[in-house]
Formats: sequence, structure tokens, C-alpha cells
Amino acid sequence: MNDKTKVPEECTMHSFAAKDFTNITKMHKWYVDKYIDEILCLMRGRQLAYSDSYDAADRLIDLNFYNNFKDRYYDIHRRSGPGGHIFDKLVSTFEWDEDMIKYVRVKRPYPHGKSWTKAKRIFVVMNVEVKYFLAIEILLDEEKIKVYGYNLPVFNEDTFLTYVQPLLKLFPKLLTQSKLIDHLSAKVLMKELWGFEGRNKNIRLPKNKIGAAYGSYSLAYIECLLPTQK
Repeated sequence: MNDKTKVPEECTMHSFAAKDFTNITKMHKWYVDKYIDEILCLMRGRQLAYSDSYDAADRLIDLNFYNNFKDRYYDIHRRSGPGGHIFDKLVSTFEWDEDMIKYVRVKRPYPHGKSWTKAKRIFVVMNVEVKYFLAIEILLDEEKIKVYGYNLPVFNEDTFLTYVQPLLKLFPKLLTQSKLIDHLSAKVLMKELWGFEGRNKNIRLPKNKIGAAYGSYSLAYIECLLPTQK
């Protein structure tokens, strides 16, 4: 991060209410990746500054996290060629490089990070096609990845699966190869890949017809999911 994009170190404790959700999601301008990362950075800083008010098991990660999964996954797909068995073999033998392991060990491009030791939930914003921002909630104990978006119906289920496959197939390997997630059960750590259960039609999320609101909604969903202790 250069001097021009340096994020202020100070933050003020604030309880997120319905009016805040309205304010953050009414913008008519597209958020860019850098802006999303800066806001996530401020949210992480607030967690550290008010540690008694937030769940210590929650982690907030920058946008580049998902991009690493996507890039590695597509590289495997490119190298495998048309044969599906070659792709499966490359996935099963895949090993993360040291730069990605650093995400688990707290060394990341943006400040205010925490080690994943004792982590139970990981929050990520995922940018799809440089157009759609989606909020990701990874539940480590449950082996689940939940995706929140205000206009998910723009994707059919098959298309959406292609975007989450990098996480489903490569995230379990990051957990085991990092060697810092010993607090999770052996069942979680032994799993080669996580399954896809499809869309949960029982959840009703706030929606918006404004295309530019994807970024602000992804941040608002995460803010609503972060528990606070009054």
C-alpha cells in the first residue's frame, strides 16, 4: 500500500443499525477493489481496538485472498488439458506456496491482520468478473461456505458453482498445509474438499436494483454478520 492509499489507524466503535444498512447501500457509484479493501482494513482495526466487543474467533480478509484461489484454480485447469482425471490428480496433489500460507500466519498486504489460530469464521469479499462483489462467510467448524449477494439470481446455479469451486477444492488444503489450525476437529482437517449444497431459498436478504450497490451491500452483509457484545 503506498502513501496515497494508507488507511488511518484510528477507528470509532459503532453499533450497526438498520439506518446504517440503508446509508451504506444507497450509493450509486461503483466501489473499486482498493476502496473495499480500505473499508475491510478499518473493520479489522476496529476489531483490534475493541476486542472485548467482537468475537475473537472471527477473521476479516482482503479481496486478494479469493483472487489467489481463482488464479491457482484456473492455472490447474489450464495445465490439465481436456482430461478430467489429470485435473483431479493436479488438485489432489496441489500445494500452496509460502505467500499464501502467510495469510494464515498474519503476514498480509493490508494491516490489522490476525493469525488464524483459534479462528472459527473467515469473512471475505469476492469480486466476480470485476463486476459483482459478494460477501463470503466461511464456517470452519461446519465445513461450510456461505455466499451473500443482493442479486444472486443473475447467476444460474451452474455458473455460480464455477466461481466458488476454487474455494471448495483448494481451501481445505490451505487449512491442513498451514499447520496452524489444530483447534479444528480431525474430521474437518482430513476432508479433501467441501461439497456444494446449492442455493438456500429460505434466506431473504435485502435487495437493490442499483447495479453499483454490489460493493456496499457486500460490506453491509459482513457488518450485519459480525456479532457485537453490548
